Amino acid sequence: MCDALVATLSYAFGLRKVRTASSLTGALENIREEGVPDAVALDLNLPDAEGAEGVILLRRQIGDAPLAVIVGRG
Repeated sequence: MCDALVATLSYAFGLRKVRTASSLTGALENIREEGVPDAVALDLNLPDAEGAEGVILLRRQIGDAPLAVIVGRG
């Protein structure tokens, strides 16, 4: 699903660089190292991103950047 989301976002919004992470911890490290992205999509199914706590941790790092929360089941 991650590859499909990256392709869709890249095409729909003309994004040239899309970063991904397999955990919330990895995403937060990426943001600290690379800077805040223009927008963030958070999958609440990541191993360490359950519930509101994951959203709160990410929001603290990204400030006012747009945040889309995704919950996929299947």
